[in-house]
Amino acid sequence: MRSVATALATVATAGVITVFLPASAMAANGTMNVDGQTYQNPSGCFNASRWPMVVMNNTDGQAVILQGPDCQGNVDTVVYPNQSRVSEYGRSVYIY
Repeated sequence: MRSVATALATVATAGVITVFLPASAMAANGTMNVDGQTYQNPSGCFNASRWPMVVMNNTDGQAVILQGPDCQGNVDTVVYPNQSRVSEYGRSVYIY
């Protein structure tokens, strides 16, 4: 039963990420700060470097904080443009 729940959680996470992914591979315009490190026009996956994870999204794209490293695991929260979040469970963030 546990393997069925794990499989369903994996499929659900993949579905959420797919919904958030854009049709094109363009980077977000602006800056995103992850744990004190600033990225200009970021795109892709960024791993947390400390706990709790702090994401400041000053871009025109949405950033998805995930509970696993390398943008794996369940979605913890979404950081919309010009918002910040502190995540106790976040281990990585994906922005597009």
